Amino acid sequence: MAKLGVYFLRAVRLVKNYGIGTLFRQFRWYFEKYILRRIRTVRVVQGNKMYLDLVQGGIFKELAVHGIREVPHTLLLKQELEEGMVVVEIGANIGYYLLTEAAIVKDKGKIYAFEPDSRNLDILRKNIALNRYAPIVDLYPLAVSDKSQNLKIHLTEKTNLSTLLNPDRVDPARRNQWRSQDTQSVSLDEFLKGKLPVNLIRMDVEGFEVEVFKGMRETVKNAPSKFKVLFELHMHTYYLAEQNRLEPVMRDLFELGLRPKVLIPTWGIQPQTYKELGYSPDRVIKSKFGDSAFYYNVKLEDVIRLTCYHPNSTKFMLLEKVK
Repeated sequence: MAKLGVYFLRAVRLVKNYGIGTLFRQFRWYFEKYILRRIRTVRVVQGNKMYLDLVQGGIFKELAVHGIREVPHTLLLKQELEEGMVVVEIGANIGYYLLTEAAIVKDKGKIYAFEPDSRNLDILRKNIALNRYAPIVDLYPLAVSDKSQNLKIHLTEKTNLSTLLNPDRVDPARRNQWRSQDTQSVSLDEFLKGKLPVNLIRMDVEGFEVEVFKGMRETVKNAPSKFKVLFELHMHTYYLAEQNRLEPVMRDLFELGLRPKVLIPTWGIQPQTYKELGYSPDRVIKSKFGDSAFYYNVKLEDVIRLTCYHPNSTKFMLLEKVK
C-alpha cells in the first residue's frame, strides 16, 4: 500500500511538472518494457521516427517520454541550419541531432556523420533508414581526432557517455564501470579533402574537443564567412591534464577567424561567473525542463574565462567565422 502511495505521488508530480501527456508516455514505456517485453520501440521525436532501446534507460527513455533533450542546444541548432547546408556531425550517437539536421538540410544538403561506439551504430543506421535519410547521410564508424591513429574508446553503461579520454579524467568515481573498445580516428582536415565545403560542424565528444579542434585548423582557416561550430563543452576535463587544455586551442581558433556567437550556461539563466563579468542574458528560453539563456557579444577574454576554467559555467557554445 505504501508503494502505491509513492507511485501515486510520483505520478502527481510528473503531471504537475510536465503534463498528462508525459505521464501517458512514461506509462507506455513501462508497459512495452515490462508487460509486452519488447526490446525496442518506435517514437516520433522532433518530427522524425526513432527506434529506441527499451532495455536501457538514459537517453532512450528521455526521448520516449519527453520527445526532446537539451532544449537550448536543439533550438540553437534548428535556428542556425538551413536547407542545402553541409554538416559534419561528430558523435552522432543514436541520431537525435543527426535526424534533426537531415530534416532541415533536406536532399540538397549533406551530412558527414561519425560515431565510434559500436553499440550505437546498429540503431543509428536503422534510424537513418527509417526516415529515408540514407541519400543525405554518409555515416562513418570512426572517431575524430588530430590525426589518423588507433585509439581506445572507453564505454560505460550509458551509450551517450563514451569517451576517448582517459576515463579517470572524465568521471573518477566510476573508474570500475568502464570497459575499452578499439577504434580508429581521422582528422577533419584529412577527411574533408575533396569533400563538399562545410557550413556547420556539431560535436559532442565527451571531453575530446581539444584533439578534434587540433585536427581541423586547415578546415577553419579555409572556411568561408558564416562557417559555424556548435559544440558541447566538458569543462571539468580541460584543467585536469596539461595536454587537454582548451585555452591555447581556443586562442588559436580566434586567430583563425572564429568568434563566439552564442554561449549557453550550464545551469540557470545568469550563473555567478557571468554576473561577475557584467553579463545579463540576451535571450531566455523557457521550457518545462527549466529556463536557460543565450548570451551574445561576449568578449574574447571573457569567453576564455567562461569556457576553459573552473567553475563549469558554460555548457554549449556556437562559434562563427568572420571575414
